[in-house]
Amino acid sequence: MGVGTLPAGHTYGLGNAGPTLQAAGIPGLPIELEASRLVDKSIQANHPFDLSELKDLPKAVQDPMAVFRSATRLGSFVIMTEIKHGDKNYVVAMQANKKVGKLNINSIRSVYPKNSIAIPNWINEGLLEYVDKNRMTDWLSKQQSNSAEVRKLLGHAKNIVNKFENKSETG
Repeated sequence: MGVGTLPAGHTYGLGNAGPTLQAAGIPGLPIELEASRLVDKSIQANHPFDLSELKDLPKAVQDPMAVFRSATRLGSFVIMTEIKHGDKNYVVAMQANKKVGKLNINSIRSVYPKNSIAIPNWINEGLLEYVDKNRMTDWLSKQQSNSAEVRKLLGHAKNIVNKFENKSETG
């Protein structure tokens, strides 16, 4: 193996889901990410990125801007991070409570920069499970659009964020 090369089958451990993630409904289990999945995602044609952008991923996952219930996968979540790729923020798709052998883990299934307009849509669709009101309101305020429809969408999302009550971070 060369310098900087991970062994085949390497899995990153990102610690256990902390109080913020638990408040969003994610169990306090270990968070794992297969190195091969991360590399595969970074070279996908629809959203290529440089792996070095994700050096702070463990911290960013534990201190999210927002956590959403997945609209497509029961028991899965989408975590919006502060990590940027151009004008897009990285999101992490996580399957909670996945059985791996005899253990249950929170398995990161995907990491990618997300189109900004999708996020207010998720808020408006009622998928929000946790939000850092200050950071999210600031982020929504910085989204620009020439479309009256998009400005209305952003305003509506901001109202939802401002009224949203996070579940207790202590359980």
